[in-house]
Amino acid sequence: MNDGQKNTQAAPKSVEVVLLGQRLRLKSGDDTKRIENLADYVGRKIDELQASGVAASGVTRIALLAAINIASDYFRTLDEARDFRRDVRQRTESIVADIEAAMDNSPNVSDGQPTSTVVGE
Repeated sequence: MNDGQKNTQAAPKSVEVVLLGQRLRLKSGDDTKRIENLADYVGRKIDELQASGVAASGVTRIALLAAINIASDYFRTLDEARDFRRDVRQRTESIVADIEAAMDNSPNVSDGQPTSTVVGE
């Protein structure tokens, strides 16, 4: 670490959550609210599986199915972010090309340098 850099990682905090009737104490440098939100998300995924009537015998099977669903959500989000970045890059390149073409066709531009035109002389 350089002298000018600070360690921005927070000291681990302990957060207690309950999933599938299991009380878990998690330690993380993340904000406590963020950990609670993550646990709530996992809990909702588990509840969705249980409500859908999935024949899941045992806590481990339900947890594994929830993990697969969460991984699916995660990878879908990664794909969407990748597609968004590609779209922004293509649009940006198109806009830059349009600007360059307009500048090349402009009568007030010579050798890439703007020329001044005095009106009324």
